[in-house]
Amino acid sequence: MRSMIVIVALSFAQLLLAQEGPKPLTPEEAAKKVDEKVILQMEIKSTGGNSAVFLNSMTDYRNRRNFAIFIPREALIAFRKADIDDPAEYYKGKIIQVTGTVSVYRGQVEIKVDDPAQIKVVEKIASSP
Repeated sequence: MRSMIVIVALSFAQLLLAQEGPKPLTPEEAAKKVDEKVILQMEIKSTGGNSAVFLNSMTDYRNRRNFAIFIPREALIAFRKADIDDPAEYYKGKIIQVTGTVSVYRGQVEIKVDDPAQIKVVEKIASSP
């Protein structure tokens, strides 16, 4: 009987762990996943852009190790509808999780975001596996 309870408890624990989903990646880990859909977690250390918005993992956006979140001008309407009038100001200094496909543009890794639902603000950095 005792072994049956242990088996049921272990099965339940495995079920809960399976529902957690994939762990978010660091910018360094995500940079190795070009053309793959990932969940990236990073602190926004700088922002920029004129008509589009860039959220950067490093204060020096020119650094080759910088990971950028690219929000094109056309997507800004969706952010305004979500009550985020200025994504650069809203996300700067926060830790976010972004879901999207990693790409390379002019030698810099980035994820293009078309929908504010792709970005989630989190309170602390999730531990890496």
